[in-house]
Amino acid sequence: MKNLAIVATLCCLISFPLLAGQKNLTQQFDAAQYTQIDIRAGVGDIQIEVSDSQHIQIEVEVRGSKSWFFGRTDVSDATLESSVSNQGTLRLEVPLDNTEQSWRVKVPRKLALELDLGVGSITVNGSAGNIDATIGVGSFSAKLAVPEYKHIALTAGVGDVKLHHSSGKTERNKLVGAELAFAGTGEQAMAVTIGVGDATVSNTAL
Repeated sequence: MKNLAIVATLCCLISFPLLAGQKNLTQQFDAAQYTQIDIRAGVGDIQIEVSDSQHIQIEVEVRGSKSWFFGRTDVSDATLESSVSNQGTLRLEVPLDNTEQSWRVKVPRKLALELDLGVGSITVNGSAGNIDATIGVGSFSAKLAVPEYKHIALTAGVGDVKLHHSSGKTERNKLVGAELAFAGTGEQAMAVTIGVGDATVSNTAL
């Protein structure tokens, strides 16, 4: 009986190969070819770091969602897909359901960003170009040169929005229907919309 049990176990292992619960994806693009980068993700986080490099560097950690019976979703088929619009927008996504995705993106200065995240957090460190960010549930935070922006608009359906000015002054609005607008003398524009959550923008000089 013991031998039969061992054989049965081996058969199960052969029939059900090990699944990949995590996968790391990396890619690099020549930034000179693009005017904007567009990232779309379901659940996870997006971290943007602005640098003096002339390349766009992408790292995505894809994790399968947990199941009480089957463990994590298999992500071995996860791929980083890209396309380019006629206007020079580089669109990026990992189109695999039941995953959590952590994006680490390095972009050159002045490159416009369009970020769309269902649930999670978006962080921007450094002054990119125009920024348009939408989050269903989660948080947005940015530390950049506020004077370089001619217009900043932060909106939260339920949550708290804060902006720390270049002068050190803080504007704050909170709870239901929070809206905050800032008019500066720069060239860039930022619009952040969150369904439920918080948005904070701080000046790098503070």
